[in-house]
Formats: sequence, structure tokens, C-alpha cells
Amino acid sequence: MICVPTWNIETWIAYLNGEEVDENRSDYPRLLKARDCEPSVQNLVDMCHRRTLRAPFPPSLEAACFQYQRVIG
Repeated sequence: MICVPTWNIETWIAYLNGEEVDENRSDYPRLLKARDCEPSVQNLVDMCHRRTLRAPFPPSLEAACFQYQRVIG
């Protein structure tokens, strides 16, 4: 399974950190270190376990979660 954001992963990270995002923008800030996304990943894990995303969510992330649930169950 391959999950692909519309522009870049920073859009999803901003969303997972509680921001409202616009997938038409491509200028979300990059993280300094890869490990800085750990809290965002934990937020995604929590949302996947609850099988719900906080609205409004990026459509590309919704599609990725749908595929994840379809493949993983």
C-alpha cells in the first residue's frame, strides 16, 4: 500500500497537529528532523483506531485511510 499526499507530507503533518489545511497549498513548513513527526504519527494511529478523522480532513488522507482499512482491516 502506498499513501500519497496531494503535494507533500507536510500537509498531512500540519493537519495531524491540529491545523486546518488546504491541499491546494504546497508551502507547509518542513520538519527539521524526521523524528519530529512522531506526535503526528501517533495522532494518525489514534484516528485510524477510532476509524474517524477530525473534520475538515485532507481528501488525500481520507483516501489513504480508506485504503488502509481495506487492506489491513
